[in-house]
Amino acid sequence: MNKLTFPCGPSLGWFDAKLTNSAVDQRVVLEESGSTAFEKCWDKQRIPSTQALGLDLSNEIAFASLHLPGFAELTPEERAANISNMCAVLQGTKYNALTLHPDEITADVCAQFSKRGYHVSVENMDRAKTIGRLPEEFIEICRVVERPAVIDVQHAYENSMDKYGNPTRVAQEIAYGLAQQGIKLTHLHVSGELLKGGKQLEVHSSLTSATNRVAILDAVRLVQKEFGGQVPIILEGDYFSDLSYEIPKRTKGEIADLIARAASDLEKQIDIIGNAT
Repeated sequence: MNKLTFPCGPSLGWFDAKLTNSAVDQRVVLEESGSTAFEKCWDKQRIPSTQALGLDLSNEIAFASLHLPGFAELTPEERAANISNMCAVLQGTKYNALTLHPDEITADVCAQFSKRGYHVSVENMDRAKTIGRLPEEFIEICRVVERPAVIDVQHAYENSMDKYGNPTRVAQEIAYGLAQQGIKLTHLHVSGELLKGGKQLEVHSSLTSATNRVAILDAVRLVQKEFGGQVPIILEGDYFSDLSYEIPKRTKGEIADLIARAASDLEKQIDIIGNAT
């Protein structure tokens, strides 16, 4: 049973991308893993239904976030139309945060969502991105657009190792800087990486298999300490890392087995977080 004092649960994006976007099946994995949080991803190719997005935000689910698609390549008019359509689908759901990358965030995007009662949070970026990677720049982006933050601990780890050779410095400095500026931290994205022979095989690995798990958990502890130990955690590691994005036809039994496997992995990850914090 999940005995954490803060919400914790999976990104369901791996479910949508590799198994099924069935709200019924996804409720099962949340219940069986003891999750008290989840994140959904807005898929441009398969616009989700209100039912699929809403899931069951009952007393067991204390936090829900939605990872937004990009808007940067759209005109202001196209952005406004897209956001209006998205909010129509979102109507009646209860998301605590909408996550967006800093290279996709604009004042009009934030305003369009805010006036409809939905609030955007900005996520720090991985080493492959050009902005939003290091503490000073990321905090300044949050300050300028006046939006809260999401700290992706694996992203911070990559940039911290690249620049400082220190696994936790970037996450700690982002957390400290946000707190000093009075910028809210809505949640954490927590996963690790899988290395073999010095090569990064997975960039968002489950904590059950991540080779940098100790460093990731150290960063989580430092960030939680800065914000009073109650920041919701979204487990972003891929619990279906052996499955492809080409979804084949599967029997009900095969789907049930994969749901059980995912629930078991997530339950173990929640235990790992609990033992570390």
